[in-house]
Amino acid sequence: MKDGIVIFSWIFFLVFSCSSDQDPPDGDSDCEDVAIVSENRWRGASMEGYVIEDAVIEGDCLLITLAASGCNGESWRAALLDSGAIAESLPPQRSIRIDFINPEACLAFFRRTYSFDLRPLRTSSPSVFLRLDGWEGDLLYEHR
Repeated sequence: MKDGIVIFSWIFFLVFSCSSDQDPPDGDSDCEDVAIVSENRWRGASMEGYVIEDAVIEGDCLLITLAASGCNGESWRAALLDSGAIAESLPPQRSIRIDFINPEACLAFFRRTYSFDLRPLRTSSPSVFLRLDGWEGDLLYEHR
């Protein structure tokens, strides 16, 4: 009986003491979506059929303007994916990319801005460089 209590206590401790980078951030956000930390999704991301026209960080949000052909851009879907790997530099670096889905078959060219909550990408350092595939500029995310 005593062994069962010890085992149950350990299981209870392990379940409730672990945290995941994918837990949604606490508090409200002005961003549309939340960055997703998933090596599998990052590797399988569809990175074709769009151009990144602009990328800027405002507070905890990354605003990315994408341009692509389509009918009106309303059915486009974009997700911000992080590989989960953190390069140990000063400041640390994370690799991110956009997974873009465009079911529209029209030939017109549209642009749309997405905003992603970056709080899941925070590190123990007060800042982190975000290396966005397809974007040449530096993105320094400073957080407290």
